[in-house]
Amino acid sequence: MRDTFADRVRSAISELGAEDAEFDTGTLADRVGVQTYTDKKRVHSTLRDFRRSGEIESVRKGIYRCLKRRSIPIEKQRIMWEYFRMRKKNGASVTVEELQGVSDASADYVREFLRLLLKLGVVRDLGGGHYQLLKDSAGMPRNDEKAERLRRLRTRGRNALDAIHAARAAIDKAERLVMAICED
Repeated sequence: MRDTFADRVRSAISELGAEDAEFDTGTLADRVGVQTYTDKKRVHSTLRDFRRSGEIESVRKGIYRCLKRRSIPIEKQRIMWEYFRMRKKNGASVTVEELQGVSDASADYVREFLRLLLKLGVVRDLGGGHYQLLKDSAGMPRNDEKAERLRRLRTRGRNALDAIHAARAAIDKAERLVMAICED
């Protein structure tokens, strides 16, 4: 594994404390072991990149806080797609395990993504768990069918909740009427 400057900064941040712990750039620079002004500028640039990617947030000037890493499915799909494209340039195939490793996705999620690509005719199943990208396009294929299915499901859920609220209101009204009769 390569040891990049960003990895050194990440390691120093994790040594400074758990999530939600605040740290300042001076302490971080000392922990990373930088001494020159140029290296301190690299620390600031790296922190800026981390802030943009959502790894940390700025609390106030020079003070930062770690954020929980959220891996959004679209990011996972984007990572898998870019890996496919990279491997296509080499003419190599890709396995489920490789896609799991690079995207940190579950095997089921990777297989679902592969089924979509197979259905769209973008990927070919070579057998033995190997897949190869056929059409290399800059745009990642989208699953419009699944998006529509999820929209319909959310609409049905909202309708069901509305029905429950209406039934609850009717029961409350009936309960009030029964209570009024009992009091008379």
